[in-house]
Amino acid sequence: MAAANGWKPKPAMKRHWRGGDLLLCSNTCPPQPPMIPVAWTDRQRALAMLDIHAEGPIFLQSNLRHHGLAGKDPRSLRMWRTEDWRGFVGLTNNHVLLPQMRDAGDADWAGLKAALAGHRVAGMNGASAQIARIREALHISDTATILDREEPCFRLELVDLVLPESAGFTLRRLTPNDRRVLCEWRAAYRVEILGDRPEMAAEGAAGEVDEWLRTDSHRLLWQGGHPVSLAGINASLPGLVQVGGVYTPPRLRGRGLARRAVAKLLADHRDRGITRAMLFAASNDAARAYRAIGFLPAGRMRIVIHENPVEIGT
Repeated sequence: MAAANGWKPKPAMKRHWRGGDLLLCSNTCPPQPPMIPVAWTDRQRALAMLDIHAEGPIFLQSNLRHHGLAGKDPRSLRMWRTEDWRGFVGLTNNHVLLPQMRDAGDADWAGLKAALAGHRVAGMNGASAQIARIREALHISDTATILDREEPCFRLELVDLVLPESAGFTLRRLTPNDRRVLCEWRAAYRVEILGDRPEMAAEGAAGEVDEWLRTDSHRLLWQGGHPVSLAGINASLPGLVQVGGVYTPPRLRGRGLARRAVAKLLADHRDRGITRAMLFAASNDAARAYRAIGFLPAGRMRIVIHENPVEIGT
């Protein structure tokens, strides 16, 4: 009610974070619009801003650089950004959600569900805190999963790479003659590390191995005429590689084979001008191996795979 002198009380104000700035608005302020789709013409600006505002796995940036937007490759993306270009989220053609929202504000997170409405999500990976928050924002925290695991991240300036003694070991490119053993190893990896059912693992492994052979992304460590360990690159940016797919058969573990494979792989990339590397450790033994060749802790990542793809509601 107005006072006798005509004074009226001011409406209650709410605080909102948008684009990194604190805003004040009344209780009737309009809802936050959904995040903005990234167009092909925005690609270079998005990559530049991600270089500043990203953390954890580099799958989003690597996929954008190498596979683009709205393409046919399974890793090609649909992608959204915040109004100020400080936060991004991508959804691959095979329905994996890849957030880079470290510097997004509360209002940006509130607009995420509307942007993704109607899209299916089969899984996600990224910095652990972001994965927890995106599951809450999309109201899918209780969705059944076949895998939900955190892993420590590690980084390395390749000038600090420690090369283990490797007399008698050679690191070789993959050839079609290696395909059988590679499919066996990758299927075993998918069961052990990714939680696949055996029948699904074999099918998925075959496609991945064919991709490795096509792109020359992986290497086998050999000793005495036999392959003993595997390591590869699963994402890359200028000057930076992300190591993945490291595997040693159980009967050969405990002999330092994985660290030799990774170290030799990175030494080759260093010789070609790469200066930095990152990776994730799926076990304590793996973490010890990576520390032994110079890797340092760099946060935590989380990978989630749903039992069935879930459609994001409005």
